[in-house]
Amino acid sequence: MKTCTVLTLGPSGAGKSTFINAMANYLLCETLEDALEDDNPTVLVPVKFLQQRRDANPIEIQMNGKNDHDVKNECNEEAQSCTVNPRVHSFLFGNEMQLNVIDVPGIGDTGGIEVDRRNRSAIMEKLKEFDKIHAIWVFLQASDTRLDDRLLFCLNDVFTVVPKSAIKNITFIITNTRGVDYTRGHTEVPLQAFIKELNKNHNLNISLDNCSYCVDSEAFRYLVGCHCNSDFRDSQRRLQGNHEMSWTESRNSLLKLLKKTFEFEGQNTGKFLTIHEARIAISCFFTTAAKILSIILKSSDPSFIEEQKKSLMEGFYIKNDVEVAKTNAPQTICTSKKCMKWQTLSNGSKIFQFTQICHDNCFLNNVKNFETHQLSLTTCEIFDLNNNCRICKCSYKEHMHVYYNFQTIIKKIQLQKQMTDEDIEKFIKIRLEQLRTQKTEIYKIIHLAYEYLQQNSIFPFNDKFEEKIKKEIEVQKANSMEKSDVVKNLQDLLKKHVEMMKKLEKFKEVRLQNKVSDESFKSALEKLFKMPPYGSKIQEMFQTEMNIVNFETADFEPLKVDKLPEFPNCILNSTIPITSFVTTKNRTENEHKFRKPRTYTVITVGAKGMGKSTLIGGIANYLKFNTFKDAVENVDKIETCIPIQFTFPRKDGSKALYQSFAEKEMPENENFNDFGQTITQKPQKYEFKFGDNTIRVIDTPGLEDARGSEQDQANVKLIRKTIEEQDEIYAICIVVKSNQSKLTSEFEKTIRKLLSIFPKTALKNVFFFFSFSVGTFFAIGDVIKPLEELKAKFKQTHNETFSLDVDRTYCIDSESFKYLLCKQKGTQYSSKSEENFNFSWEESAKSIIEFFNCLQTVEPIKKQEIMASTSLLRLMQVLMTKQKNDETSEVRHNLTERQNNAENSKILDDLIEKLIFMVLKYALIVNKSEISTKIQKLTKKEFLEAMEKFIEICPYKESFAKFKADFQHLPEDSLDYIFAK
Repeated sequence: MKTCTVLTLGPSGAGKSTFINAMANYLLCETLEDALEDDNPTVLVPVKFLQQRRDANPIEIQMNGKNDHDVKNECNEEAQSCTVNPRVHSFLFGNEMQLNVIDVPGIGDTGGIEVDRRNRSAIMEKLKEFDKIHAIWVFLQASDTRLDDRLLFCLNDVFTVVPKSAIKNITFIITNTRGVDYTRGHTEVPLQAFIKELNKNHNLNISLDNCSYCVDSEAFRYLVGCHCNSDFRDSQRRLQGNHEMSWTESRNSLLKLLKKTFEFEGQNTGKFLTIHEARIAISCFFTTAAKILSIILKSSDPSFIEEQKKSLMEGFYIKNDVEVAKTNAPQTICTSKKCMKWQTLSNGSKIFQFTQICHDNCFLNNVKNFETHQLSLTTCEIFDLNNNCRICKCSYKEHMHVYYNFQTIIKKIQLQKQMTDEDIEKFIKIRLEQLRTQKTEIYKIIHLAYEYLQQNSIFPFNDKFEEKIKKEIEVQKANSMEKSDVVKNLQDLLKKHVEMMKKLEKFKEVRLQNKVSDESFKSALEKLFKMPPYGSKIQEMFQTEMNIVNFETADFEPLKVDKLPEFPNCILNSTIPITSFVTTKNRTENEHKFRKPRTYTVITVGAKGMGKSTLIGGIANYLKFNTFKDAVENVDKIETCIPIQFTFPRKDGSKALYQSFAEKEMPENENFNDFGQTITQKPQKYEFKFGDNTIRVIDTPGLEDARGSEQDQANVKLIRKTIEEQDEIYAICIVVKSNQSKLTSEFEKTIRKLLSIFPKTALKNVFFFFSFSVGTFFAIGDVIKPLEELKAKFKQTHNETFSLDVDRTYCIDSESFKYLLCKQKGTQYSSKSEENFNFSWEESAKSIIEFFNCLQTVEPIKKQEIMASTSLLRLMQVLMTKQKNDETSEVRHNLTERQNNAENSKILDDLIEKLIFMVLKYALIVNKSEISTKIQKLTKKEFLEAMEKFIEICPYKESFAKFKADFQHLPEDSLDYIFAK
């Protein structure tokens, strides 16, 4: 029997596990109708999802996998990465073939960069079970519109794992493609841009047309939902025709994918593993082995040599040593400052020792190693009812699991015989020579490992790693102070990584002439490990780094399929019409009768590529035409109020470009590019008539720009400036993708940054628009999970939060608008029927009208409220900034001069303390963890009195009086504000 083994890779939330589930059912049932009739879904990986309903509570669907004991390997916490450890799912095709699919944790785990590192090692451990890897399936979502840092980090990570020799075994699986006619959809442009650069820089010849497959797993979820819940079955039955089409299209894509996979020649797993070993060797020998090098330096010190001579004459040998204490089972240790001891080495470097072991042999499931703040730890017997440790009295948040510990020791070893002066001189000389040789050998092996990576992997290291850590630090700073130690750990990791990359730059200049083979690299490692005096210790440290994972394995019964399926040669058919839908009544009948003509200003914000500008272009036409039929009949009158450009793939593999402007007339404010940069450059206003009223919509630049955090900061300043120019704003419309399923650091950081422009009172004016909703049939998709988690985080950190009620959430899609634009130019946008686009148009238009009608019930955010909140933050910057040579340094200098007077100093300190309280009370500050106050309650009146006292002693009375004038517009206190602990 032939064996074929597949490694799955891709971002967290891309749908790897769901596809494996769907794949099992596609292989067992030819049609969805057959599967529904059988009414026994095959679930390999535990599945759980919510079916959102606009006018009723959501329906929760859940089924365990075939192995009930492995349910804990899928994290069902909202918005978190699901797959915890790698698992192998096997398919037996009669006696002909066994297909092994390795399901792995996603790249960019919501647990952070350290969890990604652990996951990488876990994947490598799992690969050791196989001799060859025949295919690498890389999963991406069709809604990835920009080549941003998140997508680049994930793609780069794929190409750090896969050897150059296995590049030809890569195929891309594009998920969530139902809404884009089972094509690569919006991810076409960024993925092509990445592949183009990859081919150019590494002399490759990857063609997406030959190695990409488009699937959708909604039909599988429909099958499970119908099996589990009658309410689900009744509410979704009208859409069964769409799911049948999804099943057929995805199954045909799967069969083509399997045909390609079975044709691949297997690649030795040894190459994957050696690349991983080389990468570990570099980081290990630059960090852990530095402890050995510090001993070498100390042992070379003249004063230590004299001490050694004296000791040898007395019959003892002094040995600086490092012990690696490896444990057979996890230890629960405390990482708080009072429980952790730092030891300074002779070269000034430090190593930490965990002196407080609170629970030896702590066997708990679902606890990750080297990670604090894990709620799952509280089930350990050492924690009391308040989740404080009975041993050391510290919070569970300060504890973590470890499998080893390092400690530097000084050994005094008795000699077997007395040494002469000549013997002593010879002994010390040999000893120093050994140390110097070993030091040289360590750097040689680092050079060799780096050269091996250069020769065998596309990317020796992920060059987006640094940016990823910086974003994680920003998100952690936005949370409570309780995680300040997490921030410090991330900052240390960032510093260590930057230093390592700088040192590696030197090796780039000196290239080895000979090719480094797997055997020569491993031989060099063995030579180092056998070398006296510390080879065995270096080996111990290296093995400890290699074995940072300790996870439970789970054996699965292979799924038996009757025989190998017949692989179709036909082109996939996407022309099955969507089920008919009743169109809405004439658009003018839907307009709400406002009492007085008024201008309603709303601002659209979000990350780049969410579809903000296209949404605004669609609005102009939803208001202009009563029905989709009217728009089709008057297609020549379709408007593009914002310049628009998009690429769309066709089913035959060709691509087409739509531009609403002439090639030589590139619009000034729209930067169309393939590099992950935001398209809209500056905020722009667009006005639409709605009955007797005017809706003013402000389009803004997107965040998560590929040019980095500085560009994001510049875009935030532009947005803030535009907002401050408005007298009032009725709605903050945050545009997010309907299928965003994980609360990633990028997602959280973007929303926090955008809302930080506004005061807390503006949270009541937050609306969410879910783009790309045709793929979820205009129900809120998986994005509800990360939003609910973020909502809870806002409540925790700000004591206020936004709403996700039905009148604050709207589902939209721009496919029908794009279809009409192409039709206007005589271009075929898609092979789907117009009935499909009619559904998209009517649902999107209905959402827009409902939103406009809702605006009348909203109290606007006044300009004065925004300025008051902004002034609080600006005053805090003036009084508390630590930067030199900036615009606030002169103010600080003059204030410092005045602090010679004790009374003045007291007034200043009192104002700063009260200012911090007011910032925490009224502003949505991003880095909340960087400030704190002892004040528990304070009224607006008391704060203004403190401000007045300060102005009396301040040399810049006029400037600070303007601050006070802004503060007059802070909301009045109905009760004293009790600060949330």
